[in-house]
Amino acid sequence: MREAIPSRSELRNHRNAKRQDAASSFFDQKGEAASRRFLSCLRQGRITPLVLSFWIAVSAATADLQRDCFLVGKGDRLGVIGSDGAVRTPLKYRAASRWGDTGYLWVSGYGDPPLDGNFINAKGFEVSTRPVGLEINALAFELPEFRNGRAAVRTGSASHGFLGPDGKILYATSAVGAAMHHLDPWMVIREGDDMGFATVAEGVVIEPQFDEAFPFGGDLAPVREGPRWGLVRRDGSYAVRSMYDEIRLLTRRGDRPVFWAVRLEDRWGIVDSGGNVPVPPRFDSIRHADHGVATVTVDDKFGVIEIASNQMLAPPHYESALPLDRQGVWLQREGRWGRIGIDGREQCPFNVERVSRLGETHWRIWRHGRCGVVSESGEEIVETIYSDISSLSTNLARVRVGQEFGLFDLRARKLLLKPEYQGVRVYSQFRESIALVKLVGRWGAVDLASGAPVIPIESDAIDPWWPSLLIASKDGSTVLYSYTGETVLSPDLEADLIELPQDFVQGYGRIQSKGKAGLITSRGRIAIPCRYEDVGVVADGLVPAEMDGRWGYLDLDGTWRIKPVYGEAHPFSGGVAAARKDGRVGYIDQDGVTVIPFRYDDGRCTYNGLFPVALQDQKSKAMLWGLLNQKSEVVLPIEYEALEWPHPGRQLTTIHGRQTWRSL
Repeated sequence: MREAIPSRSELRNHRNAKRQDAASSFFDQKGEAASRRFLSCLRQGRITPLVLSFWIAVSAATADLQRDCFLVGKGDRLGVIGSDGAVRTPLKYRAASRWGDTGYLWVSGYGDPPLDGNFINAKGFEVSTRPVGLEINALAFELPEFRNGRAAVRTGSASHGFLGPDGKILYATSAVGAAMHHLDPWMVIREGDDMGFATVAEGVVIEPQFDEAFPFGGDLAPVREGPRWGLVRRDGSYAVRSMYDEIRLLTRRGDRPVFWAVRLEDRWGIVDSGGNVPVPPRFDSIRHADHGVATVTVDDKFGVIEIASNQMLAPPHYESALPLDRQGVWLQREGRWGRIGIDGREQCPFNVERVSRLGETHWRIWRHGRCGVVSESGEEIVETIYSDISSLSTNLARVRVGQEFGLFDLRARKLLLKPEYQGVRVYSQFRESIALVKLVGRWGAVDLASGAPVIPIESDAIDPWWPSLLIASKDGSTVLYSYTGETVLSPDLEADLIELPQDFVQGYGRIQSKGKAGLITSRGRIAIPCRYEDVGVVADGLVPAEMDGRWGYLDLDGTWRIKPVYGEAHPFSGGVAAARKDGRVGYIDQDGVTVIPFRYDDGRCTYNGLFPVALQDQKSKAMLWGLLNQKSEVVLPIEYEALEWPHPGRQLTTIHGRQTWRSL
C-alpha cells in the first residue's frame, strides 16, 4: 500500500517540534540558567523576557496593561509589592526602571554590575536572572517596537525568535539572527547558514534554503543562491530564477504595482510585480519608477522610459531628474528645469530656475527670483510674482511678498487674502473657513470668503482651544470665541487662567478669575462659577473645593455634597477620598462618612481596595508609608520611606515619600 502523504500543516508542526527539540539540546549543552529558564517558559507557554542586541524586550508590551507590581523603598534599598499589598521581593535592590507601559520592571541588585539584574513581571515576581547576551548599553534603549503583532528578540548568540504582545514566543530556533519587515506579516528567519520565511500564524512557510533573503515587497521577495539573485513568490516558487547580480525594490505604494530594479553585470533593467521583465538590463542605472514610467541614466544623462512598452518617452539627454509624480517628471537641461508628462509631452517649458514640492499635489517654481505654483498636470496656477510660497493645507498656500503674508486657494485658483499681514495661520478644525491673522502686532481672525474680520484684530495672542473654539488673550484677560466669531466666554469675566483642554479630567478644567477658581467644560461653559479659593480634580462626579480656608466637595451643579470642614481634600477614587481634619488624615465616602479614622499624617489615592497611609517617624522625621484594607487593618507595614502607588484615572504611578532608589 502506498504511504499517505502528510499534509502541509502536519509537516510544519513536525518541523517546528524538531526545532524546539534542537533548541532544547543546544540549551542543555550550554547549561546556563538563563537558557534553561527560557526553554522552560517556552514549553509552558509562560511570559518570557528576551534580549535583542541593544534592546530589552519584555512580554505584554501593551499600552493598556494594568500595573500589578509596585516599588517600596527603605534606606537605599528597594523591594517589590503586588497590587494586593503583599511583598513579592524583599528590600534587596539598589536601582530600578519601568519599561514604558508594559507593567514590567528592570531591577539591579547589590554586588551586580551596574546594568545587570532581573526582570520583575506585572505580578511582581522575578522572571529572569542575568539574561544571556545583555549588552552594556541595553538599558539605555526602549523596548523593541511591536509591528504586526510581533517583535524580533534574541538571547545572546544562542537563540532567537519572535515575541507576541502577550509575551508568548511565536517562533524560536537555535539560529543566530532574525529579520522582519514593518509592512508585511511575513518575516525572514535564519537557521544555520540558510534563510527562509515564517509567519506568526503558520510558523515556517518557506524552508530555510537561501544564502540570503530580504522581506517581501508585494508578492515577491529577493533571495540569493550562491552569487546570483532571484525573486520568489509566497508559495516558495520562483517568479524570477536566480540569475541577477543585484536586485532592489523600486516602488511600493499601497496597491500599486511593485517594480524591482535588476542588475546583470553593469546594466540595469526592471521586473514587475508578476515577475515579468518588461525592461531588460540595458541602462547604467534605474533611479525612480512609478505610475508606469521610470527615470533611467545612460552615460550620466537622464531619460524617461515607459515600462510596459519599453519605449523611451524622453531620450537620455538631461542633466538631472526629480522623483516622478502621478502625471510627469521634472528634468533639467542646460541648467533650467522643465516638465515632461507621462505621455512624453512637454508640460512646462525649460525656463524654471528652481523647483521643489509644495504639499502632495503641487510644485513650487522660481523664475527670475520670484516664486509661483505649478500643478502635477504642468499648469501654472499661481504666477511667479511672490517672494516665497508655503503649504498650509491641501488647498491653501501662504504667499509672501517681502515680509508680508497673504493666502491663496490652490483649488479655486484665487487669492483669498492680499499679502498685507505680519502672520497668517489656518487650522483644519475650522473647516478652512477662517484664517488667524496678525496686523500691527495684534491677532484676530478673518473670514476667507469675504475677507472681513470675524474676531477683531486686537488680541495679544489667539490659538485653537478646542475643535470649534479659539482662545484669545488681551491685556491679561482671556476670551473664548467660536470659529464663527461668537463670544463663548465673555471678557467681562476677566479670566486670567484657563486650563488647556488636554489637561481636562472627565471633560472639566480649571478656570481662574480675579483670584477665584471654578470649573469650565470643554465647550466653554462655566460649570462651577469662579467663587472658590481653589478647586481640585473632578472624580466620581465630585470636585474638591476650598472656601474660607476649608475644603469640601461639590456636585457638578455647584452644590455642596460634603461641607467644607477639612484642611485638605484629595480627589475621590473608588468611592472614597483622603482628607485632613484637625491635622490628621483619614478617608471618607461620598456622604462624608469616615471610612478610615483620622489618625495618620498623610494619605492619598486608593487602588484595589487598599489605602496608602503615612506616619511620621519621631526620630528621623521621615514619613513612613504602608497600606490598609477597608477594615483599617495593616496589609503592608507602615515602615517604608517610599511607596509607589497608582494615580486614579491615569495610566501612571506616584512615588509617595522620598524615592530611595536609583533610576536606571
